[in-house]
Amino acid sequence: MSALAEEIKSALREVLREELAGVLARVPSTAPQSLPRGRLSVPEAAELARRHPDTVRRAIKAGELHATKPVGAREWILDRAEVERWIRGSHSPDPTSMQADVERAVARAIDG
Repeated sequence: MSALAEEIKSALREVLREELAGVLARVPSTAPQSLPRGRLSVPEAAELARRHPDTVRRAIKAGELHATKPVGAREWILDRAEVERWIRGSHSPDPTSMQADVERAVARAIDG
């Protein structure tokens, strides 16, 4: 590839990174900032989400809410951040993953 093409790619990447940083800075954060992180039982997750524990269990079974069940345990264990994501809805944008996705797409478009 020519030196000019490489220089154009480099300049384009830099401009896109700067623009992306500005766009991501304007994306509002929907995550509650005051909640401590931790592990929750199904009843605790239900209380946090203001739902019935059976609703939480159905969401786990449907794959909408990720949880783990330790070997020999009777009840699921959930991560507080995962429950908060579920409360917000699975389509809430995560600015850090959004930035990585955009950078990969830009790199593919430039290289291919």
